[in-house]
Amino acid sequence: MDAGADLADVLAGGALKDGTVASANGEIATRISNAPPVESAGERIGNYKLLQEIGEGGFGVVYMARQSEPVKRKVALKIIKPGMDSREIVARFEAERQALGMMSHPNIATVHDAGMTDGGRPYFVMELVTGVPLIRFCDQNRFSTRKRLELFLDVCGDWAPVNWPIANEMVFR
Repeated sequence: MDAGADLADVLAGGALKDGTVASANGEIATRISNAPPVESAGERIGNYKLLQEIGEGGFGVVYMARQSEPVKRKVALKIIKPGMDSREIVARFEAERQALGMMSHPNIATVHDAGMTDGGRPYFVMELVTGVPLIRFCDQNRFSTRKRLELFLDVCGDWAPVNWPIANEMVFR
């Protein structure tokens, strides 16, 4: 398996050789059209109890959650937002889920699990990383653009999956 090539395919919105992303996209896109309202603290998704919302992006909401089985621990659980049921958005969410699941690096959260909510929206569960977000840290310390880029390079190091797309002129959104 060529992890660099597979990762590039996933990030570009394509499928792995086994068709994982492509086969999941159509099924998920049709299953989330009747999505329930946004989840709140105290609700359960599978073996996870939502504790609090900790972040939100363009198409997903991230919660701190407590896993009850098979291991008791706090995790981060990212769910696609209700109404984000276009094939393109679901494919991007799936690509992120697949890409993170393929990565192994000390500076990237580990993906533990993935699934669908009862309402049919995809989610994935990853290691909970606490602390100040890098952008806030840089802002609070008044980092220049150069200093921010140096920090980015320190965090990424010589990690091939980051350097490979850059070296191959892959465009990030």
